[in-house]
Amino acid sequence: MQFAAIGIAVLSLLIWLYLFFFNGHFWQIWIADADGHAVPRPERWPSVMAIVPARNEAASIEETVKSLTQQAYPGNFSITVVDDHSDDGTGDLARKAAADSGAPVEVLEAPQLRAGWTGKLWALQAGIDAAAAKRVDFFWFTDADVVHGPETLTHLVSRQNTKHTI
Repeated sequence: MQFAAIGIAVLSLLIWLYLFFFNGHFWQIWIADADGHAVPRPERWPSVMAIVPARNEAASIEETVKSLTQQAYPGNFSITVVDDHSDDGTGDLARKAAADSGAPVEVLEAPQLRAGWTGKLWALQAGIDAAAAKRVDFFWFTDADVVHGPETLTHLVSRQNTKHTI
């Protein structure tokens, strides 16, 4: 039994060493972003909806919402925060941040969790369901504790049709 555990540990170590040294530094996305290749702007900017699942994110939700409302995106962009039954005022803080920015941000309460679903995925599905009538081209799933730079969405959409790899 002890030999099997040591064998699994050594195999895991070898896999991680391979990934670290020989698999193209997959975790360093900034290498691709700073590669010097010009990324053409799309001819038509698709509509995008950011969906932010949030559960007990009072410490970060205001900055996250603020960073999303400040996106310099030339296409149609909307933001939906799905409050997943927080008990720390996350939903109210998201509404306050939206009101302070003057941007249209929808804050929804997630429905009760259905059997077979996990909370975060259920909150994302609630955001998708709410968007059904809005006909958006892309969803941007982002966490409630991530602060994005103002060009993040423009950069993501510009890269979405490129075939460049690291």
